[in-house]
Amino acid sequence: MGRVIKKSSSEAKRITAMFPRGDTEWGMWNGIPTVYCREGYDEIGFDIRPFPYMETPANRGMMIPLKELFHKQFMYCVTGWEGLLDENEEPLPCTPENKEWIFNNDPQLRNFVVSEISQMEEIRGVALKNS
Repeated sequence: MGRVIKKSSSEAKRITAMFPRGDTEWGMWNGIPTVYCREGYDEIGFDIRPFPYMETPANRGMMIPLKELFHKQFMYCVTGWEGLLDENEEPLPCTPENKEWIFNNDPQLRNFVVSEISQMEEIRGVALKNS
């Protein structure tokens, strides 16, 4: 007899969001303050996987700065993307160098991905507590 492995929603997944192409400005829409982008928006998708539970610093008895943890998570968890282009408007390959550049130079994309990774970690933590 074998062990049944229950797959949870914390598996690898595609996350997608709309990001402004250029400068944004505040305006009103139906009386609600809203951010507008005159150049339009791009849909960008990231393939992410869960961060290894045993690599979480707290589980190893370590304390590290939050930015360092986010960097480790970003570099490990992002396995691909869609909608990111290079300066020649060709698809930007998902390489360690390009991930590093995005992490250090595009806080909007970085924060979106790190937030999704954190949510994935919370789901997994609840699943571990309930098992």
